[in-house]
Amino acid sequence: SQATAAPPPKPKPSAPPRNRRPRARRDVGTAWLVLLGLLVVAAAPLLTDLKRPGLFTLDEERAVGTAIETWQRRADFQGAHERLDPWVPIYLGQLRYNQPPGASWLHVAAISVSHDSPHPPDAISDLRWASVVMTLLLIASVFWAGHNIGGLLTGVLSALVAMTLPLLMFFGRIAVPDVPTAAYAALAMASALWAMRPLRRNPTLARQFLGWLICGSAIGCAALTTGPAVLPIIILPIVAIAAIKVVKPSVAKQRVIAAFTPYSIDRRAIVAASA
Repeated sequence: SQATAAPPPKPKPSAPPRNRRPRARRDVGTAWLVLLGLLVVAAAPLLTDLKRPGLFTLDEERAVGTAIETWQRRADFQGAHERLDPWVPIYLGQLRYNQPPGASWLHVAAISVSHDSPHPPDAISDLRWASVVMTLLLIASVFWAGHNIGGLLTGVLSALVAMTLPLLMFFGRIAVPDVPTAAYAALAMASALWAMRPLRRNPTLARQFLGWLICGSAIGCAALTTGPAVLPIIILPIVAIAAIKVVKPSVAKQRVIAAFTPYSIDRRAIVAASA
């Protein structure tokens, strides 16, 4: 007798798609808690002996003097025919039209928030507090950049590397304009990485708009603090990351191998082996 064919197996019902939003929310909450812990650890050495009398460097002396004189000129200014002059940095009685005003504006804002009149010891403490805040912003931006690239562990390692840099921890507690510039540059890089997501799926339009808005604002603040010479240092790495985002990683890898392989070796074999 002819054997009867076995009935085909019944297809298994497909499992309903899992909702990944609660897990994503937990990951974001964990990242914020870890970042808060890192900032608390970093703030401990930065806040040590901020009211120490005396100035560490000539740049700090110039920054404190400029902030005090600019604050006093802005408070005492009564004329209406020169409305921009109170915001021009002034040092040793001379208006510094060629000096980028971003650092002096930040320092004047720090003095205005804390005191009604800028006495030198209080002004030094206020300006150092501003540097500490900008250093914490830099560390948070480095964490954000690392988190955008490789997740929580990469962000933590990046922040720990930044926290253990002796120069950063030294200049992060004195009133110098280099710290705000570095903080703005790190914030621009981190927000650009968040907007592009170079190693993940394409971001949403709202994410791109917000990320590039923060990036452009940080670049503008860096230029106001240091000058236009800092723009290539920030923009060129962002352009390079955008180019990597446009070119597929496999294609870029093949092109790099083909460029650095001698002509005596079969490039096709090496490219195929590396794929």
